[in-house]
Amino acid sequence: MDTVIEVLNAGGAREIGMLVGKGTDFFNRNQNLPTGFQRWTTGRPTSRIFHEMAWIFNGDNEDEVHAHFQATIATDRESKNQQFLFGLLSEEELAKVEAGVSMRRYDYLEDIADTPNGPKMRLRGGETLRIPKGSLIVNCTGNLFRTSEAPKAQPSLSTHGTILSINLRDSLHFLTSVAGFFMPHLHYRGLLKDQGFYTIDMEGLFRRDRVAWVAATNTQAYLTQALAVRTLPLSLLDRCGLDFDRWFPLPRRMSALLKMKTGAAKDIPHCQRVLNRVGARFGVHAGPLTPGDRSG
Repeated sequence: MDTVIEVLNAGGAREIGMLVGKGTDFFNRNQNLPTGFQRWTTGRPTSRIFHEMAWIFNGDNEDEVHAHFQATIATDRESKNQQFLFGLLSEEELAKVEAGVSMRRYDYLEDIADTPNGPKMRLRGGETLRIPKGSLIVNCTGNLFRTSEAPKAQPSLSTHGTILSINLRDSLHFLTSVAGFFMPHLHYRGLLKDQGFYTIDMEGLFRRDRVAWVAATNTQAYLTQALAVRTLPLSLLDRCGLDFDRWFPLPRRMSALLKMKTGAAKDIPHCQRVLNRVGARFGVHAGPLTPGDRSG
């Protein structure tokens, strides 16, 4: 979306076409992260959205979680998009993209080949499209999980607790930036082990089911935040600039924090049970953070 908007902002007469795969939903930026005075009156701190989705998920119903997101939180609620990867998009940005794109296909690019009639692209669904002369092809498929084989699994914490690793095969959070903030602070304080934190083999689960990956990592993200609030000093948590709740005024953030603390006794076991179920269903690690090797 950012690439399309950048091209549209640059002007010019080029037509823009998109191959969108299964289609991706986005957080509605207007509704969930309002600006100005509306931050006092509308929207919800992101932690409450994650809490809501975590409680819908039972470890087996990831399609229901996605349907709830699309119907109540997504920017485009009338689409046939089938996945969500925690991106943000405003209603104005969506309208700009829809007005500026002349062709959109729910399909994947398999190959581009030169032919006697010029270059053509072959799509996974079997369709072949002619590429107009002078076209530019931009690959926006991301940088995660692009190799045919998953990299060797490694633990986030070594057997003797001396080496900390921020990696996607045994991760505390779907964002390595968030994991990189919390894990060293917890480790240096001796609070990383035996506190209830769960890690997930992000790559293994993503390769098996992307919809389940979103539901599980949403649940894990809330679990990590709830445990961090219970374990770390608030003065330290307040320094975490990666917390989207900081978008809202202090009274609203404190209200969300109070709900997190008072609900922790039920929320934490629920999230742990759900992640245990995900690990059992998909045959990947989704369980307590423990030192030592990971298989897979």
